Amino acid sequence: MKMLLQETWQKGLHWDNLPKDLKDAWENWCSEIEHFSKFQVPRKYFPQGELTAPEIEKAELYWIKQTQQFIFNREIDSLKREKSIEKDSKLYSLNPKLDENGLLVVTGRLQFSEFSQKEKHPWILPNGEKFTILLIQYAHKKVLHFGIASTLAHLRENIS
Repeated sequence: MKMLLQETWQKGLHWDNLPKDLKDAWENWCSEIEHFSKFQVPRKYFPQGELTAPEIEKAELYWIKQTQQFIFNREIDSLKREKSIEKDSKLYSLNPKLDENGLLVVTGRLQFSEFSQKEKHPWILPNGEKFTILLIQYAHKKVLHFGIASTLAHLRENIS
């Protein structure tokens, strides 16, 4: 279809006066559309249908972990070896630790509060990284572009 349109445009032709070869090609393409409606591609990755909540959560954790590992590799390695992170690290003031999923989280005074674990220890996401930007954009759309405060509240409730 795209090639037919390009050729028509390149030759400066009008739809009402197509040469026989292009008209035949166009009619052939149109007749094949009926066959495309019967064409199915089997689902390779999710043969059981739509994703389940645990599958979505697992994917979310995977991508957060990959993003953190890519940006904060040095800090994660130190924490895995049960050493403190270096003072020149951007994360030093956050007093990070690894949670039960191996994700970097913030620690601090909230650890003694009655908040949930997610609220006490939010995940650390690197500023400006594509994944972080996508999460923020998704949250912004979910709150119907209502503003920064609503977007941040949604992120705090649903992402961390």
